[in-house]
Amino acid sequence: MSNLPFPGFDTLQKVQVWAAKQSGTFLKILGNGPVAFLEQLQGLPDEKLAEAVKLFAFILLICWLITVPLDYAIWHLDVTDVGVVLTGIIMSLIYTLVFCACLHLIARLLMSKTELKVV
Repeated sequence: MSNLPFPGFDTLQKVQVWAAKQSGTFLKILGNGPVAFLEQLQGLPDEKLAEAVKLFAFILLICWLITVPLDYAIWHLDVTDVGVVLTGIIMSLIYTLVFCACLHLIARLLMSKTELKVV
């Protein structure tokens, strides 16, 4: 454990810049809806996907910061155990995938005619 390098100030500054940008985007979405996020995306589809994945990672981080203290307080889980943390992250990803699949299937059952469009 003592051989692990600690992050330098430049790494912490990069994380701070990333978190500030993503929280600004998140607040913009809360205020103006998802259309505001879609309107700000510019560039190739790969760049848009990268921005969407960064926002998704930020939202998962916020959800994790909310649920970890609750897991510790309610379920008495050892939140310092790597297995518990990885299981929580994997379950969050599975929840998200199942939710998206169900939303897609319900839209198809209701005969939605919309398609995914590149903005």
